[in-house]
Formats: sequence, structure tokens, C-alpha cells
Amino acid sequence: MKWIAIAIAAAALVAGSVRANADDEFARAVQPILARHCAECHGAEDAEQGLDLSTATSVLAGSATAAVIEPGNSAESLLVQSLAQDADPHMPPDGQLSDDEVRAVAAWIDSLDPATPVGSAGISEADRNHWAFRPLVRPPVPDGNDEGWSNTPIDRFVWAKLKSAGLSPSESADRAVLLRRMYFDLIGLPPTPEEVAAFVGDDSNDAVDRVVDRLLASPQYGERWGRHWLDLARYADSGGFHNDLDRPHAWRYRDYVIASFNADKPYAQFVREQIAGDELPDATLDTWIATGFCRNGPSNDDNMGKGIALEKYRMDELDDIISTTGTVFLGLTIGCARCHDHKYDPLSQRDYYRFLAFFHGAEKRQLELESFDADELKLRPVNGKPDAKSPLAMVLTSHGQPSRTTRLLWRGDVRNPGPVVKPHVPEVLDKSSSAFPAEAARRIDLADWITDAENPLTWRVIANRVWHYHFGRGLVATPSNFGRLGEPPTHPELLDWLAVEFRDGGGSLKSLHR
Repeated sequence: MKWIAIAIAAAALVAGSVRANADDEFARAVQPILARHCAECHGAEDAEQGLDLSTATSVLAGSATAAVIEPGNSAESLLVQSLAQDADPHMPPDGQLSDDEVRAVAAWIDSLDPATPVGSAGISEADRNHWAFRPLVRPPVPDGNDEGWSNTPIDRFVWAKLKSAGLSPSESADRAVLLRRMYFDLIGLPPTPEEVAAFVGDDSNDAVDRVVDRLLASPQYGERWGRHWLDLARYADSGGFHNDLDRPHAWRYRDYVIASFNADKPYAQFVREQIAGDELPDATLDTWIATGFCRNGPSNDDNMGKGIALEKYRMDELDDIISTTGTVFLGLTIGCARCHDHKYDPLSQRDYYRFLAFFHGAEKRQLELESFDADELKLRPVNGKPDAKSPLAMVLTSHGQPSRTTRLLWRGDVRNPGPVVKPHVPEVLDKSSSAFPAEAARRIDLADWITDAENPLTWRVIANRVWHYHFGRGLVATPSNFGRLGEPPTHPELLDWLAVEFRDGGGSLKSLHR
């Protein structure tokens, strides 16, 4: 073990030496320049917008809303960008650094290790150790010393928690009550008197399993559980606001969701199609329609305006998309970081706009279904649907769209753009400093990250939602907020066991119900 301790000490010594050299170089070549030109507004005593340029540490910390340098990459650093002669906003406001001075600042930034942590949020180990951000590991199932009460691993987790609290389980429900619960939970309808009588009189060991299988195979299952998802996806047949314009083609997304639940589509596939169905290499009509998830939010298309008003409208729509994506799939209230760093969770304003960049190149479109194979369309019945003759669907697509530059907006104001940001996921969930691809197909990269087996939030969030809809209260009582203001899980081991079972079992919701 001694060699391990020596290696750790050596690594720490090297890291400390590198940081010390960076500080020395800043003090020698950069600090005099910034003191001469910037100290009046950004000194230690008067740091406007929280930006103190007096030390290397304070420069790395950035402003109150964002990092101002990209270690190892001066070209992408706000500090260097703002010093350019044609910069808007230009710093300093009433002067101009010489070319040699700008090069000195840039050289120091380029000399920094790209892994150097930056930003006002200052992600700490305590932040990364928040219960929801910890790696997802299968916990051991408690021993079954429960007087024969437990029939499943779930029972054992519940029993262990009850015993630790000095409680006893409730009596088992009678068979008629049990049947009603299964029916209402899975299809939202009551059993008929004949079905109740048949179940009460069936004392076979697999009676419950057969009822569950029959209900899960029922078309009403997809309608019942699809409705839960449509609530999360803010589905509506009209656009909201004062005009509340009809959306005559919204039903296609509704039917896609119902069909996906009935087909027991793997959850990862279900998520990927809704975020980036148009970018999939094997995209189909259904995967394009799935992107209606991004189109379901309230919209005021009849009053979009021009210029600044139009840009604000676009940013409001993007905010709706990423806020919904964050809460539905990750249990993160990332929308709270639009104008400033999140007040409670380790999510910076920079995180918000980097997350937004995944969607910035996409456009709302009405999809002409004739562009797809006619035989495929014949398989989709349209009788009884509104506007059945109109071959359209609401979709989101990046096809044919040039990449858009995304900038952090100071206080969320489109009239006050800040530094350019590239697509990336929240820092607290990804220690990597490497950027995601900046060109087309951005959303598919985000979808792949969300559905990655190593993403602890995705699998905990959906396992908790299923529990919530069955029992009226999740193991986490705040199913869309796994942050610090949310409730911690009452049964953390059970939640993780369910999440791992679901993930490793192929993401089958029907198996999770069972």
C-alpha cells in the first residue's frame, strides 16, 4: 500500500506545482495588464457582476453568472473575446488593450490545463455526492426474516424499512379489493362483477399473474399509462395563451405515445425518439412524430413579432423545451438557471445555455406525410380522427438548418448577449471538459447521454414515476425534482434496486409493473 500513498502524494505535488506555476505566470504577465485597464470595475473591492480580475483564482471563478475563460482555449474565452476591437460588448468600455497585451492574456489562458475547474458554481465533491447524482449500483436485497410475509424482493425492502421503524405491515387486501386495484392501476377501469366473481373464486397460484398479464396486453393499458406521459409532455390539442389556437395534428403524437406503451417499447428508445427522432440513422414516420414532445408546449404562433421580439419568442420556446426535458427525464429544474446560477442546485447559467445549445439549431415544422412510403401510411388507420385527410404532423427537426451560435444571455435578456457556448451537459453530472459535436445531429448526442446506462438520474426518475402512479406518492415525493429542494427518497435502496432492475432488464415498463 506504501507505493499507492507515494503515487498519490506525487500526483498532488505535480498538480500543486502546475497550479503554482499558473499563478506565478498570471502575477508576472497578466495581473499588471488587468490592474491597469480593468481594476476600476473588476477589482477585489468593486467587482461588477461578481467578476474580480485581481488574482488567478478569482479569474478562474468567473462572474456571478458564468465562467469568463476556457482553460487551454483562449479563442473560446469570454475574457479574450471581449478584449477584441470589434467586440460587443467591448472591454474596457473606454479604452483598448494593445495587441501585445491581448496576446499576453491569451497566452496565459492557453497555458492552463483544460481540466482546470472554472465557473462561479464551483462544483464540489459535496455537490457530486448529492444522493441523486451518485452512481447507480444494485443494492443487496435484505434477508427474508419476515415471518413469511415477503413474496418478492420489493417486499423485503419494505419489510426491512418497517422493522427499522418499529412498524408492522398492514393486512393483505381481500381478493376483490386487490382486483380493483390492479384494474384501476393498469387500465383505469373497474372490473365487471363477473370478472370479480371469477377472480375471487380462482385460488390458483398464478391467478394474480394471469390478470396482470391480461391487463398489460389490453389496449386500455396504453391509454391509461400514455395519459400519465402526456401530462408530463404537456400535451394539448391547442396552443394556450389568449388565442388558444387549435393544433389539428397534435393527436399523432398522442397516438404515438399510446402505441409505444402498448408495444412495451424499451424506455431508452422511447426517450431517444422524442428528443431526436428525426436525427436517428433509421428514422421513420413514427420517430419523426415522436419529436412532437418538443412541440407540445404552449405557443403563441400568431403573435411572434419581429427582431428582438421574435428572438425572445424563440428563446421562450427553447426554455420550455429544455425545462421540460430536464424535469421529465432527469428530475432537474435546469430552467431555474436561465437568468442566473441556480439558487439551490449545482447548475450554473453556463450549464443552462450549454444544454440549450443542443436544441438551438432545430426548427418547428409541419411534416408532410406524403414524403414517407405510401405503404407505411396505409398501415395507420385515420378513420374518426380530426382532419384525417390532412397529411401533417407537428415535429421538430434540424434537417436543412445551419448550425446556430448559442450565447449565454446576461440575466436571460436577448438584448444582452454574452460568451459563445457549445453543447454540453451539466458539469455536476459530467467531469469531462471535451465538448459535444457542435454541428448537426446535436440532439442525438444529448439523447444518447440521457439514456446511457451510467446516467444515474434517468433510471431513478422513471422508476420513481412508476411507483408514484401506482401508489399515489413516489419513493421520492417530488418526482420532477431530484435536487436539493426536492424530497430525499424514503427507501433509497429500494429505489436503486428498482432502477437497476429496470435498466438492466432492457427498460421494459411492463416488466417493471409486474
